[in-house]
Amino acid sequence: MKKLLIYWPLSLLDEIQIHKEIGAIAISATKKNVQTCIVCGRSNIKIPTVKIYETTFSKSNLISKFLEPILAIKYILIEKPDYVLLYNVENYGNLILSVLLKYFRKKIRVLIKADTDGSFLETRSSFVLMIYKVLYFAYTSFTQGIILETSCALRKISRFLNYNRGLFYCPNGFSSELFHPSGNNARRKTIICIARIVRDKNIDGVIELYRKVKGTVSNVEYIIVGKKEDYSYFDELQARLREINMENDIQFLELDAEGLSKILCGSTVLVSLSRKESFGIARMEALGCGIPVVTYDVGCGEDFKEFGAIVVPMDDLESAFKEVVKLLSDEAYWTRMSNIAIQKSLSWDQVVDRLLVLFEGRGVGDK
Repeated sequence: MKKLLIYWPLSLLDEIQIHKEIGAIAISATKKNVQTCIVCGRSNIKIPTVKIYETTFSKSNLISKFLEPILAIKYILIEKPDYVLLYNVENYGNLILSVLLKYFRKKIRVLIKADTDGSFLETRSSFVLMIYKVLYFAYTSFTQGIILETSCALRKISRFLNYNRGLFYCPNGFSSELFHPSGNNARRKTIICIARIVRDKNIDGVIELYRKVKGTVSNVEYIIVGKKEDYSYFDELQARLREINMENDIQFLELDAEGLSKILCGSTVLVSLSRKESFGIARMEALGCGIPVVTYDVGCGEDFKEFGAIVVPMDDLESAFKEVVKLLSDEAYWTRMSNIAIQKSLSWDQVVDRLLVLFEGRGVGDK
């Protein structure tokens, strides 16, 4: 039986992550007869089929970034994995870990995940970009390669480095155990947005979209699911809702994964109008439920056309509005887009299949 060790540095493994990337990949791997363990900073959950090791590091600073990956070697020596999946190319200690694994544990195959849409290339100084170039070159030299979750990030970083050797595209997925089509009987006329309450997520744009829909389609339920992180921004949103007489029309909810799945599976359409986004797993979760997604092309939003989403230009609220109204009003159109979403969306089980191919060095996953 093959063994996989997932190293998620300086992190808290909690209930949310069971059905998100870290926990979902681990659970999917075990279903494919790959014994899996997770090394993280701290954990307050147990996963019956997965071993979890804690380093007790949770604060990110220069010392912890270097020291924690070295401590992770202890668990690598205990488990003797065939595959190691590292997270965060900016955790510089991972580079030390990669070098040690290459030269002292030569049979271990290592991949590292970069959580970026490539936008850092437009905002960092030339000196910092030089450091990034050295880091990416080193990781592609000492590991099986770097995984990028969007195709546009792959293109941007390939151009930045002037090569694409060791760079792979492998998108995120959805938990098929939790998110699944529920059929028309459970569906309500509901628009849902899943986003943290921060300015970058453009919740004010979502509210404006809801206002326009209310003036066109009757008996629609409006929901926004997400943690309130910017309270001054939330207060501004509440003031705007009072101004347009919608303070009693929109529900702001904070839900666990199971609560989210129940609402999402019964909704009509998910909207994502964020102005800053990398992959956005919620979009894939909606598509996995057969819920059509209307999203801006911000970041790498164009990727979601591949999975069945309706993608409109950033800040083109009118186009988003027209698509949402059509999905609410045209049953045949909704059914067609729902079937496309079900067919094209990608589960974590399918993602793990791609990862295992990449670990074995067969190159599938490039784009």
